Amino acid sequence: MSFSFREGSVDSLVFEAIFKYDEYKLPDRFSQCDIVIDIGAHVGFFTYAAVQRGARNVYAFEADTENYNLAVKHMKEYRPEA
Repeated sequence: MSFSFREGSVDSLVFEAIFKYDEYKLPDRFSQCDIVIDIGAHVGFFTYAAVQRGARNVYAFEADTENYNLAVKHMKEYRPEA
């Protein structure tokens, strides 16, 4: 996975908090039946972390248009066909 980090943003800090420091104390594995809801998805880092741990039912919501568009880009390969 290749993420985009915007200059002058907190993107890299959020990424580090999730992947380096496990800020959300995610389990090592989710069941494929688990439902994960990401409110304030930012650019998709938490969503990606959940998918990488086996979650298949991840619903992400982001109000900011720029963040949303970047999250869609980051998670494109994991989105179901419309």
